Parts: sequence; C-alpha cells; structure tokens
Amino acid sequence: MFDVAKDLCDVLIPFQVTDEKSGDYGGLLCPAHEKAHSRTGEAVFPFCYLYSETKEERYLESALRLIKWLSRTQKDDGSWDRDEADIPELGTVSLTLALCHAYQLVEGVLEAEDRESLENMIRRGAEYVYRKAGARWAERSEPGINSFALSCPALQLAQAVTGEEKYRQRAKENALAVIERINEDGFLVGERVIEPGRFPHVDVGFDLEIGVGALTVYWCLTGNEEVRDAVLRALETHLNFITPTGYIDSSWGTRVYKWMVLGNREGNGCQPAFLPLRNFDARFQRAAGQNLRFMVKNMMKGGLVTSGPHEKDNRKYKFSCPAASVLRANAICQALVYCRGVPLSQTGKGILPTEQKGWVRFYKTVNVLQVRTSALLCTVSGYGAGEPGGGTISHLWNDRFGTVQAASPFIFGCHDVDDPELNEWLTPRIEAKAEDLLVFSNVFEPDASISLSGDRVVDDRFEVVVNGRLKADSGHDSGLTYSIVYRFDGGKIEKEIVVEGSREARLRSIEPVIFEKGCDLLRVENGVEIKHPQGSSCIVRVDGESGRIRKVRRKDVIWSHLPALYALPIVIEPAQSGVPCKMSYSIELHDWE
Repeated sequence: MFDVAKDLCDVLIPFQVTDEKSGDYGGLLCPAHEKAHSRTGEAVFPFCYLYSETKEERYLESALRLIKWLSRTQKDDGSWDRDEADIPELGTVSLTLALCHAYQLVEGVLEAEDRESLENMIRRGAEYVYRKAGARWAERSEPGINSFALSCPALQLAQAVTGEEKYRQRAKENALAVIERINEDGFLVGERVIEPGRFPHVDVGFDLEIGVGALTVYWCLTGNEEVRDAVLRALETHLNFITPTGYIDSSWGTRVYKWMVLGNREGNGCQPAFLPLRNFDARFQRAAGQNLRFMVKNMMKGGLVTSGPHEKDNRKYKFSCPAASVLRANAICQALVYCRGVPLSQTGKGILPTEQKGWVRFYKTVNVLQVRTSALLCTVSGYGAGEPGGGTISHLWNDRFGTVQAASPFIFGCHDVDDPELNEWLTPRIEAKAEDLLVFSNVFEPDASISLSGDRVVDDRFEVVVNGRLKADSGHDSGLTYSIVYRFDGGKIEKEIVVEGSREARLRSIEPVIFEKGCDLLRVENGVEIKHPQGSSCIVRVDGESGRIRKVRRKDVIWSHLPALYALPIVIEPAQSGVPCKMSYSIELHDWE
C-alpha cells in the first residue's frame, strides 16, 4: 500500500502551481477542468505522511505550499468554497480532517509561523463543523449522513489540536447519532434524501468509503466499543458488495451517478473502513487488498485514478482529473496510519462472501437481491429511492468476463450512435414508446415487487419474479404492467418478459453488454456473441418464436462517462408488435478456450 500512496503523490506533485505570482499558487491545478478543486487540498495529509516516512523534503515543501493555498481560500466562516459538483459541507469537513492528520505528523518540524497558520485553519474549520454538523444533515439532499459521520473524527482530532473540549463531546454525540441510522439490513441511512418515502436513502459505495470509514477512524481515536460494534455490523453487509475482483458493486442507490466501478468518485476508498479492524475478520484485509489491486490494474491512466476501467482506452480523454487520486491517496495513508501494529485475524480463511458460490441475499429494506451461482454474481434492483429500480439487473459479473452488465444514471444528452436513446445509458431495461413519443421503462418503477423461489440456490438454479408498471422518468404511469421472470442456471440467465395493458406502444428490451477493448462480435443462431479476450463469451439468444434481435454492429458500441465503460446494446424486439406481448431470451456466459 505504501508504494501505491507514494506513486500517487509523486504523480500529483507536478500538478501543483509553484509560481508565487499566480492566484492558484500552492493548489493542484486540474488540466481537465482548468481549476484547482477544493478537495484536492486533502493531499496535504498524504504529502505530510510521505514526508514523515521518507524524510524527503519535496513532500514537505509541497504540503507547505498547499497549506498556504488552503489558508488563502478559507472563507471568514471557516469553510472552503466548493466546486459546483461537490457536496456543500463535505469539502470543509474532509479538509479539516486532512489538516488535523497532517498537523499530527509535521507539527514538530514546522516553523512557528507555519504552525500557527495551520492551527488557525484547523480551529476555524472545526468551529464551522461544530456549528453546522447535525443530525439534520441526514434528513436533507445535501450534505447527507456521510458528511455528518465524517464530522466525528474531524472534531475528535480538532480537540487534540486546539484543546477545545466541546469538539470531543460533539464528536461523540454525532457518532452515537450516526450509528442509530444503521438499519436492520446493515445499511447506513440518510444519504441524499430528495423526498421522504418508504425506502431508506442509502448508497453502498459512498456509505462504505465515507461514512463507515469515518466511524472506523473515530473508533481508532477513541476506542468507543459501541461505535466499533455498530461498524462491524455494517461492514458485514457491505462486504457482500465487494466483488471477487475487488471493486464495489454500488450499481444502485442514491448516488449511482457517481459510481465509477472501483467505488464512488467522491469517495475516499474502502481501506480506512476495513483495515484498522482486520484483527476482527480476515475478510477485511482481503476486501481492502482486492479493491486496491483492482484500482492499480484497471483504473489508472498516466498514474492517475480515472472514472472507470475503460477511460484509459478512450482517446478523447487526454487528461484525468487529479481529485480522485488525491482522495484515494488520502484513504490509503489513513489506513496505513490506523492499521499499523494491528495483526491480521487468524479466524477464517479471508474469503470474500462473493467468492463463495451458491447463495441468495435479499435486503428487504431496500428491495435489492443478490444471487451467486457457480459462474455468476448478479444484483437485481427494485430500489425505489434512487436509480435504478423496477427489478432490473443493475450488476452482472463473471469470473473470466468480468463486468458483464452495469447501471449508469439516466441521461439523454448528445449522442454518437444511430439510436440516440441508447447512448450513455448502461442499465438493462424494458422500454415502451407511446404514440406521443413518451418513453416508459421498468427502471423508473419505484414500487416493483420481487418474489423469490426460495432462500437459497439449489443445484446451481434459482428463480426470481418481478412485477411492476412501466413509467416515465417523471413518474407518469403508462397504464402498462410488466412481469420479468429470471431463471438462473449456472452461467445462464433465462429472461421471460410479459407486458400487458390497453395502451398502444412499441416495445423492446435493451441489454447493454460491457464491451472491453479486444472484444469481438459474432453472429450465432438466434443471437449474438460477444467474445472477450480473456477467454469468455457472453451470448444473448432469443426464443425465435417470441422475438428477434435487432441487427447489431460494432459501431453501435456506446460510451458511458461515469462509470467510464464501453457497452454494446443488444435490442430484443417482440415477434409481434403491440400489447400484450411476450419476449423470451437468455444471457449465457461460457468459456471459449
């Protein structure tokens, strides 16, 4: 881990503005957005950590320049200006925490003027957090439960720097309030609450990388066993969403629009959540390590962390924003600090839940199902407080093919393919286009019912039935009902879709399949085959009597900016137009070598 943190910092240092005449002096200038993002100031902690470990002056020099930039950009109320895309208060809480971590490492080597400047920044930032951070954050769209959770270690450390006892007391109050929001399924509730509803507002990736990680760090600082026990319960659930290759399945939730496969684009990384507690469960070490390995192998371009595994293959992206790399470096350094001296648990084999085969987990509070067969790991999302809903497959994984299907936010923007409605949107879905050109889909259905054939996979088989109504993104009801039957059988999923109702509409099912560099497209009887260079194929094949696959070509490959993935949309149309209609087809993964 240390080498990864060092490599990230070495790549970040050249982004720093060293011209003292520049208004951005000391900041990390993003070439992609031509500005210094506020949260890149969190690099102050990784720079200080690298200095403390290596004694190389260049890290301390970069940290001091960054401290000067942060001092100039801090507002009178103690906060920092945020970028338009940032969560309002998250930047100030996370910067205050990073400055506290940095202070502890370099306090003894700073000149009196620099030390006083740093202490004043921390005091002003902490005072802002003290005034603003409250349980109401978990009841609003912004900043959400995770910014609230982050206030716990920030205020606890600020007390150590400033001596203000009120910060320590508020940190404890906040921590106890946060753990009260871990629900019966183990999810942290209160992230991006747009409007109250029957579903809790959660986001697996963001919750794990920000909120749960912050609670782990708070426990490291205080030893509060009540918080520790709550964190262990939450980690038990979140472990189920770490794929065998290490990325976080955050394909559904309130912030799916920030999912970059590895985790959340604004997340810090899962290492601080897992590693300080690795003596309790060997799987925590495995999860953190696999996630880091996935990042290094699949997410890097020019030494920076990208927005998804395929960004490195897209020539349109000349520059990567350094912000994600700063956040990941910060997380790694936190993990290194807080897991130092913590032994690896000798209990269990350290095998991830998703590496084990033949199980089903249904999370009733969020209406989300996971199915694990011998060859597939699948998430079926009926989540009604974010994207996607309707009982669609939001994530499908195979050990050789890798990510087979994924979800992305609903965006109809500028388009590069013949059918503009296919561009950018990765999510598998049913669509009905009415005469008035309104598009209805199952993914906009917040109230889909998911019925299971049992509570376990038997003989590598399992069946799921989803029922709901096709709706527009505005919530407008089409008057059409749908049912989807998923029949899992080893490496195969048979899908049977029935749409009924009185409204006339043109129906189709769209199955985008991830199309990695080196993939080949072949025609097979009643279907198409996507041949993966790693020795696996995905075959989509229709029941010839119920439907047909529209002609598909390589040039139909679409690009999703976030997560940065290429995919080939396979469009299945019913054999007969109109309603009612039925479509039956299968998605099968098998090895070709």
